[in-house]
This record gives sequence, C-alpha cells and structure tokens, in this order.
Amino acid sequence: MVAADVESHPNHVIAHEGSTEKRILKTSVIYGANASGKSNFVKALDFARDFIIGNLATQRGEQIPRLPFMFDLDYMGEPARFEFEVKCGSRLLLYGFEVTSKIVISEWLFEWIGDNWELWFKRLDESKSYEVGKLLNAAVEELSLEPHQMPLIEGDTTPDSRRVSVSYLLGGTRPNQLFLNEAYNRGVKEFQALYDWFLRRLVLVFPDSHDTPIPFPQRIDEGFESKLAELMDIFGVGLTGVSLKPIDLEEDTRFSPSFKDDVRRAAQRTSNTTEGYRSLQLNETTLLFAVDEKEDMMSTEIFAEHIAKQGYTVQFQLGQESDGTRRLFVLAPIILDFLRENNDRVYVIDELERKLHPKLSFLILNMFLKNSGQKPSQLIVTTHETQILDLGLLRTDEIWFAEKDPDGGSSLFSLEEFTPRPSGDVRDEYLHGRFGATPIPLSVSNLGWADDDT
Repeated sequence: MVAADVESHPNHVIAHEGSTEKRILKTSVIYGANASGKSNFVKALDFARDFIIGNLATQRGEQIPRLPFMFDLDYMGEPARFEFEVKCGSRLLLYGFEVTSKIVISEWLFEWIGDNWELWFKRLDESKSYEVGKLLNAAVEELSLEPHQMPLIEGDTTPDSRRVSVSYLLGGTRPNQLFLNEAYNRGVKEFQALYDWFLRRLVLVFPDSHDTPIPFPQRIDEGFESKLAELMDIFGVGLTGVSLKPIDLEEDTRFSPSFKDDVRRAAQRTSNTTEGYRSLQLNETTLLFAVDEKEDMMSTEIFAEHIAKQGYTVQFQLGQESDGTRRLFVLAPIILDFLRENNDRVYVIDELERKLHPKLSFLILNMFLKNSGQKPSQLIVTTHETQILDLGLLRTDEIWFAEKDPDGGSSLFSLEEFTPRPSGDVRDEYLHGRFGATPIPLSVSNLGWADDDT
C-alpha cells in the first residue's frame, strides 16, 4: 500500500530508488465489522496468487474457479479485476489481469521508468490482440526454447527453429490461462522475478491455517532450537525450551498413507534449497518437513519443554499446548523470517489476533516495525484488536477500514482520508463509530427479550 503525505513515523516508509512519488508503506492494519469484507480481501489475493503460479491449473475449455459478486445481477457476469504494484529488486512493476469464469479478458505488465509506466506487454483475449512494448522487445527479440517448451497453437505448426517471438508465445497461451504463467513455464527468464514474487515472496496466513506457507529461514539444528525457544520466551507462554527430533515419516505408523501423500506434495512446494522447511500441525503432532536435493523427505517433530516442580524437564507435543501457544508456533517462521537481515517478503495475516492476548498482537507488529528497517518487506494484517489502534505505533495512512455498503459491496479506506485529522484517542473514536467499519447491532428489545433501557 502506497504512503500518503504523513510526517509521523518516516521510518515506516520505503522510497523506490530514483522516485519521490512511489513510497511504499511498511505495514497496513485493516479494521472492520464482522462480514465487512476483510477476509474476502485476503481470499482475493489467494485466488490471484494461485491462478498466477498455476495452483488453479485449468485445461483448455475448463472453467476458472473464480467467485463472482453475487449481490447484483448486473455484475455477476462482469470480469473480476486484479492489479498489483510489486517491487522486484530495484524494479517497480505493475501487473494485472481481468478474468471471468471462462477466459482471461485482459492482462498487462508495466514498469515504472523515470516518472511513467512503460509497457512490457498487453493482452486482450476477446479481440485476440497483443501489444509488446519496447522494454520486452529490448530484453527478448527472440526466445530460445527447448522442444518440450514449444507452445502448441491451434491452426498453426511448430516453427522449424527453436527461436520464437514473444507474439508467437502470446498466441500459444490458452484463453483460460495467464501469459505470465505460460511464459514462466516456457522458460522465459525475463518473467522469473515477477513470478517468484507471487510464488515465494507473497505470504498469506489464514486464521485457522496450520500449514505455514513459508520455509523456516534457518537450518533445523541446535541453533534453530535456541532461536525458537528464545522467541517463545519473549512471548511469555511458559516454555523453557524447544526440542526437535528427526523422524522417518514413511515408517511412522501414526500417519496415514493419505496424510503422507499430502505432506509430500506440500514439501515439493518449499524453496529449492535444503534449508527450506514448512510446518504442519496434525492433531497433537507438529512437523517440519522438506525435500532435499535428492528428493528424499526430511521430517522433524517439534516438542515443547517445561520444567517440573522437582526440576526435571517435561516434553509435550505441541497439540498438548494451549491454542494460543500453537498459534504462535504457526506464526513463528514468519516472525523469524522478518528478523532476517535480507528479508524481502510481503506478509498478509488474516485475523492477527486469533487466539492471542492483545499484548502479543501489539508485540508482533512492533517487532516487525522495529526490525524491518529499510528492507523491502511489508506486513498487512486484518484484525479486531484495538490495542494496536495507536498513533504512537502506526501512521494514519497505515490504518485502514473495511466497510460493506447496503448493496453488499465492500470498500477499503484509510484513516488519513478523514478531515479533521484524528488527534486524540483513535481507539475510542473508532469504537464510537466516527470512522464507520463497526457493527451496528439492533436492540435486543426487537426480539422481545428485554426493554431498551435494561
């Protein structure tokens, strides 16, 4: 989310190199009543990411599993539009697409050069027209593809040469597929950074997510045990240590064959290094797992340690810990990740406060802001937790509200848009309805339960 002209907390802003106009906020906190659209915002990001990287793989003629707006017949058949401004290294890219349940209506990619958006490509599937900009032409005059990477274009024959044009590749993209996905799968390296941004750098965490969507940043060793234990000690959940024990997932009889297959598929989505692990909670067991360079499964189980009255150490599976402690272990790889010196991810956490004490939600956000510096990382959260609705912690343009209109549509707006600017207790003003985005319950007397004055 882009910064406004706000003087407070200047260190919460990252300026794009060579541009004073493009200034990115380090964090955004989204408030709103129940059913106001906060979670749908995150789900929309999830759909777009999955469609881009190919998790919503569709064959020719199959429908795209998008959900249309259902509260207005005039809009049910309209395309859904998605647009992202993303920072890839020193480049600022604008990528977007429009999609119906049947086809990709349009798709575009621009780069911010000087003070303008310069075209990479534009695709309009309805008219079967394509426009390739000077930037892409300069980067790739012709593509050298292996035989298995050659697109099959209906009514055309594969060229004799392995060198093909971008336009030829655009023409080979299925109507229900994004060109970004097609180009990446065809080995066009110019699109790798943007594709990897969605694959590895955009991190989404849902309220009941037990499958942490990013790798742990460290090797799973004694040093990692101590870092994880230190983090839990900071949160004050009563753990005196963390123990990691390697297990043989194939031989362990606690897990069903279908569960092992699910873990194996999830492990394939980790980073292509032996240091990339994912976590998964199943009943009382919490696993860290990955696939090494030889495609062998590596699995480690996490145990929480406590000191008994007589001084001996007691180990518990994480499933035996409180819901709040288990939630912290889900968030742990994210927290350790944004403490890294070279962290460059965008984290989106739906319901940050889920199962956590208000002070812990404040602490997590504060840790990110104090440790992220000028690293190109960003934290976006949805929450009901008003303890972090504090101008001592956040800028006015970092506080957002989601509100549903009478027709069922949702809109997002910033606290910075209000005039006069809030100068007192923002938390109190919000709870009293000054900014909207709060529930408006009816009196219980409407149900005949009580009088209005009771």
